[in-house]
Amino acid sequence: MGHSSNAIYKGRYLYPIIEDVDLAQISQKRLQQARSCKIIVAGMSKFIEAIYDEGNTLAGKSTTIIIGESNKLKFLLAILNSNLASFFTRIAYNSLKMAGGFINIGSREMENIPLPLTTFARQQPIIDLVDTILLKKQQNPQADTLAEEKEIDRLVYALYNLTPEEIALIEKG
Repeated sequence: MGHSSNAIYKGRYLYPIIEDVDLAQISQKRLQQARSCKIIVAGMSKFIEAIYDEGNTLAGKSTTIIIGESNKLKFLLAILNSNLASFFTRIAYNSLKMAGGFINIGSREMENIPLPLTTFARQQPIIDLVDTILLKKQQNPQADTLAEEKEIDRLVYALYNLTPEEIALIEKG
């Protein structure tokens, strides 16, 4: 029995397994993506929905995949899932909203999110919080991680040097 990848498409399934040998016959590129450390971003959402994967998941149709080094991805994941990125997406792509407020989120939209210039020392506390959230969710998918998420938002606001007034505007939605 070889390596296998979980498949995610429109929800989670009890046995969403695709054996690597089968995937390799379909697409070597998709096999490499499945095995890679990555962020998977939902293609249709009201705000950015991004998950981290260490190389166990085959991303479904209509997703954006960001492949990279683990710590860089975890920092980016925090930015993408922050209140600030959601606020930016709602404002920047308001005219693209479809019925129900959904937006097509693809690589172009991801590339337009402004990222802060920062040092690894300022990224590390955010990465540590992401690690805490991932561990809690691995142990219990229903785990409460609201405190960690709020702390990430606070640290992200600081990276962008936002004023209390700007933060209040973002928090109001």
